[in-house]
Amino acid sequence: MDVRNWTVLVVEPNKYEGQIILDLLRNAGVDKVKVVTDQAAATDLLEVYNANVVIASFEMGPLDGAGWTRGYRRNHKLPGRRQAIFITSGAFSLAMAEQCRHAGANALIGKPISAKCAGDDH
Repeated sequence: MDVRNWTVLVVEPNKYEGQIILDLLRNAGVDKVKVVTDQAAATDLLEVYNANVVIASFEMGPLDGAGWTRGYRRNHKLPGRRQAIFITSGAFSLAMAEQCRHAGANALIGKPISAKCAGDDH
């Protein structure tokens, strides 16, 4: 999918990390991005904002990212509940990865997140 067609919601309780993700998405060519800091705001917004990509932190409350994803996938009031969900975390484990996968996450992204590519030499 072309990133210019992405409509993204970022759910990140840390406003600085949310800003980093927003900047990375904008620099990649994603124009339609909203950032929220809590799960309730995300769920409310997703009732009217038809995001096709959700990037959510595992480290949020009251539910962790896997718990929130599970609830989101099961919420029939949300029109886009089947879109891609990427979970971010600074401390992934195999158990956490399995938990996220079983909850319905499409991918896991490790933190810290950076625009620097692994192959860059500068």
